[in-house]
Amino acid sequence: MAYPPERHMLRDLAISVFRREDGSYTALAPIHARVCNELGFLRSGVIASVIDVAGAALALTELHPDRTATIELSYQSTRPGRIGPLLANARILRSGSVQVVIGVEVFDGRGGEDTAQAEAMGTGLIVFRRLPQREDHARIAPPSERAARGALGLPSCHLDEPFLQRARLRVLDAAAGIVEIENHDYVRNSFGTLNGGMVAVLVEVAAEHAARARCGADLVSADLSVHYVGQAGPGPLRTRTRVVRAGRDHAVCRVELVDAGDAERLLSIGTVTAARL
Repeated sequence: MAYPPERHMLRDLAISVFRREDGSYTALAPIHARVCNELGFLRSGVIASVIDVAGAALALTELHPDRTATIELSYQSTRPGRIGPLLANARILRSGSVQVVIGVEVFDGRGGEDTAQAEAMGTGLIVFRRLPQREDHARIAPPSERAARGALGLPSCHLDEPFLQRARLRVLDAAAGIVEIENHDYVRNSFGTLNGGMVAVLVEVAAEHAARARCGADLVSADLSVHYVGQAGPGPLRTRTRVVRAGRDHAVCRVELVDAGDAERLLSIGTVTAARL
């Protein structure tokens, strides 16, 4: 099956990817109300999704014909995006025999795609593991066959409802930071497990709810990191959240994502700093 399918989160986010002359890769996506949180700020999990696409495009070029899997992803913000498009520019920091480490600079394009004229929003870091290509894997086109620019969005795909609603994310207990989702086609990656960007969205949403309940304030995710430790089954996939530090204007939360349909097997561990922006 081709990935992503026609109805998929990466298509609805309207992400495009292109290679710059210096060899770096940039992923971009529009900023609009349906991908923002209740306070009007672009979701950190959506930013993480775009970071992941930019990094994967670069890593697949570096490691061809092998595949990649995201094992760590982090994002530290300096300011929220306001205008768009969101730009995530990825560069290789280290390429080894087992892992590739990629740094990502994130910008608000303010109507354009030139990072020199854009407003810096934050920085990201991604670690990919090399996975040897197998005969039963779908073929990955070599860099020489890829277009200089590609769009994941399709004319038939657009968000006509909030992103979390389209993904069918459910808040079970806001104060406890318990949210869940099924592992369905819209949120799967090419391996059949939950897309790494959607994992970041779950971590973000769970932490924000728990942080707001603890502090009694409208806090939003400012810094986010996720470690991917297992692959999801059908689910449901559920978060469990612990507020590890709380102040008047911020809270730090640890969020674990487990497979509730498989004896709560651990899938990912996230840390979120929620603050007033």
